[in-house]
Amino acid sequence: MVSTAEYTIVPITMAHLEDFRSAVDSVAREKKYLSFLEGPPFAMSKAFVEENIKGSWPHVVAIADGAVVGWCDITSLNRPVYAHCGELGIGVIPSSRGKGIGKALMIDALRRAKEKGLERVELTVFEKNVPAIALYQQLGFVIEGKKKSAVKIDGQYDDLICMALRFDDVENEHHDKKILEELKSREPIFHHPDKFGRTEHDILNQICDEFWEVGASGNVYTKEVVLSTLLERYNDPNYKDIWEAKDFALTRIAQDNYLLTYTLIQDKTRLTKRSTLWRRENGAWKILYHQGTVVS
Repeated sequence: MVSTAEYTIVPITMAHLEDFRSAVDSVAREKKYLSFLEGPPFAMSKAFVEENIKGSWPHVVAIADGAVVGWCDITSLNRPVYAHCGELGIGVIPSSRGKGIGKALMIDALRRAKEKGLERVELTVFEKNVPAIALYQQLGFVIEGKKKSAVKIDGQYDDLICMALRFDDVENEHHDKKILEELKSREPIFHHPDKFGRTEHDILNQICDEFWEVGASGNVYTKEVVLSTLLERYNDPNYKDIWEAKDFALTRIAQDNYLLTYTLIQDKTRLTKRSTLWRRENGAWKILYHQGTVVS
């Protein structure tokens, strides 16, 4: 159960049926968000709720002032080949919008879907419903296609946007965001002697055995040359390192291997594009390859 000062989110029960039907009917009659123009008849709504409860399908409602003001359900696609999938439906009555209820309903329903063992959740949304599309993308849904002129209401057409969320993709995205923050803290490479050490041992702990570099000059540098240069730099009491790194982007190349790209500004004037191949070995990050290209 999710509870705030304004609303509570709970799994639907048969006691919510009439209020649920009323909320669905209210949103449907707006002719803006749902693929039907009025709430389903009582018998159909009753069978729908009973089936969701019986099958432990995620179906939650938001309660405010004792009434259902919103819902989110993830239901079966009714074929064995789609047993790993669910279809999401959601709505919030007009007077309760703008309070975060829709997002809270989806988060709770998606959590239950994952616990149920679903791997994929899909939905369709009117293309004109830009705020909803933005919310779905924020929660991890991606656009997979479009059904042209799939909806016609009062003589007006709208396209349906097909979206889906794969729980594995969302987990990988969160994992990669964490990796990005870890590697950003290490870049630009060899510019953090106070953090990662300045001895030969410290430097070698950050370099793969086969490390090499293409400098901004276009010259190729071996591990031995880089090591010698860094030791000389770190032991120079007059050495000053003024830099700014920004515009980071991360690409997974293979398991525990990542390409990190970014922009480096040195001495407030020298602009270079940087690329570093990082590899995680025995839980530690090491550099496999680095390249710099002068921009200005």
